[in-house]
Amino acid sequence: LSRHHADLMGHPGRPSIGGGVNLGAYKSALRREPGMVICTSSPDRCTAAFEIGSHFRNFVFTYKPIPGFPPTKQVTREELVVIQKRAKVHIYPLAPRRPSDFFSMAVLESMAAGTPVVVSDADSMQELWSEAAVMLPRPIRVSKWVEAVEDLLENRNSWNRHAVLGKALADQYDWRHVAAKYLEVAV
Repeated sequence: LSRHHADLMGHPGRPSIGGGVNLGAYKSALRREPGMVICTSSPDRCTAAFEIGSHFRNFVFTYKPIPGFPPTKQVTREELVVIQKRAKVHIYPLAPRRPSDFFSMAVLESMAAGTPVVVSDADSMQELWSEAAVMLPRPIRVSKWVEAVEDLLENRNSWNRHAVLGKALADQYDWRHVAAKYLEVAV
């Protein structure tokens, strides 16, 4: 999926092709819910999300509940799209236990929804999302994450800039573009 993953798998010359998103699901806008911060990932990949989210009154962690982790909210695909379109900020504090790729469709989908994203600089995250997301270094420092989220919630110019950049980046991952890349490699 990325140059990072190709290197990790021992195939550095392979072309990088990301996943695709159905931008049609994100065409219509919904009213943003003030202060709504979301995380959509497996809790074992983003364990710090619980602590970061505790600083925000309207925090929603969408994922099927996993034993041994605080409760998360399992939602349908339709509910997830609504949440992504209503949220003000998406956090993705990735701290994998081992090197991995973690393309994160959730990051891509939130960007397609125009929701600014704050993400860790782990693995392929810099390669994939740095031009549009707020990128924070590891190790994860909760205070820095809270500060970055608060800045997006309070600074309309910063929020608008990241929303526009995210939508433009997500457009590059529209299924039409991604399918053409796969066909190019296969033929």
